[in-house]
Amino acid sequence: MVPISAVTFATNSVAYLLALVAVGLHLYSRFATKVGFGWHDGFVLMSMVFGTILLYIEGLLYTSGIGYPIAEVGSNRRLLIELIMIYYVMFVLTIITTKISMLCLYFRILTTYSKTRMAITIFIGIFLMWGLVSIVDTLTVCHLEKNNTREESRSPEAMMKGSSALSIVGDVVVFLLPLPAIWNLRTNRHTKIDIGIFLICGIMITSISILLCVVVASQDFQNPEFAILSQGSIAYAAIEATTGIACDLLLKEAKYIIASNKRQ
Repeated sequence: MVPISAVTFATNSVAYLLALVAVGLHLYSRFATKVGFGWHDGFVLMSMVFGTILLYIEGLLYTSGIGYPIAEVGSNRRLLIELIMIYYVMFVLTIITTKISMLCLYFRILTTYSKTRMAITIFIGIFLMWGLVSIVDTLTVCHLEKNNTREESRSPEAMMKGSSALSIVGDVVVFLLPLPAIWNLRTNRHTKIDIGIFLICGIMITSISILLCVVVASQDFQNPEFAILSQGSIAYAAIEATTGIACDLLLKEAKYIIASNKRQ
């Protein structure tokens, strides 16, 4: 493993551990307080499972040749191609389940906002269809080793840009949808600080999504040295997925914000 890959994998591993701790604490609080297990919690668990597989495949990629010249990859070239395909499928599954988890939480707590709940339902359907199409395209019509040499082959560039766009749109939607409801509440200074933290998390996740899209857009997919060029997109995809899971769990603060204000 090259040094930059080792640093990247270590960083992503730390982000994953933080997400794992956040999930553990969240589930403990759910069972300890006997609140119940909702759709939000189920999708959080699913996203954590996909995130675990994502990190595992990232480790396999770094030990199989990512970061090295293609001449040094040798017989691992085919393995790298297959791992990259699976990696992006896991990335799509992770971000889709994370976004749907957030939307399910909104649907659960915004009981008096019928228009917002209708919009949430629509966006859940859109994300499900978008994710399904991305996965089917990746597994059936995207041939990474052939790129654009066949008309029926969808280019890896289109696949990765589509996944990045899905992530950016998802981030914008899940962090903008509840804002009208939250800002209409009577809030004290402490609540405003909580809302500020909520917005900062949204900006942070969206920034990572944009960085991933920029890295993908700058890659030359016609260059045979794909093993070196894929480092950036692989790194940002992992950090975005794991950070998104951790920030998803911070959204339960929104529930406490709304609940506390309803009691006032």
